[in-house]
Amino acid sequence: MKYKTALILLGFFIYSTILVAAESDPSKIFTDVIEKYKSMKTYEAEGKITTEMDTEGRKSNIETTFSIKLKKPSLYLISWSQKMTPFFSQSGSLWNEGTQPYLYMGAANSYCKMNDDKTAIGSATGISVGAAFTIPSLFLSVFPDQSNQFSRLKKPEIKKIENIEGEDCYVISGNSDISKEETFWISKERKMIIKYVRSSVIFAVCHRD
Repeated sequence: MKYKTALILLGFFIYSTILVAAESDPSKIFTDVIEKYKSMKTYEAEGKITTEMDTEGRKSNIETTFSIKLKKPSLYLISWSQKMTPFFSQSGSLWNEGTQPYLYMGAANSYCKMNDDKTAIGSATGISVGAAFTIPSLFLSVFPDQSNQFSRLKKPEIKKIENIEGEDCYVISGNSDISKEETFWISKERKMIIKYVRSSVIFAVCHRD
């Protein structure tokens, strides 16, 4: 009886070790995140992007609020609003109701048809400060030949576990060719991006799904 108990405990120890190793492997966590978004049929969230500016010692912030609504295979509505100064803000939207992608620019008060979803999302990435790309590129299948954003991280490490609004998250950081440091907050339970920081850009998501 004691011998059997020892075998059971040994098996549990090995199983626990495998689980701990998997949870401490950033690449495995990123793979889980990618698969999570691929498996979802719909996605809806709101959030805020803060761009920290430092010009000749003068620091300022530009805030961009955004709303994302996605549905497989290619339906989406992505809206954003940037507060440039206390007295001026500009907005934009990107959408596809199933037949044609469109891009709206609030500053010009006009919209235009886009050739395809890849062009539309690519065109809106910069002006939306990443809101049109960070999550949509993982959810929608419009970039089949492009490497995911996690792959550009060099030697990513799990820095800590941090609780954000009651949700425990892996905090994974690494440098890349476009930033000295990029950091993702990944929900341990849901395997979804909760927050993203790149140099002076802070991308926070509030999920409604």
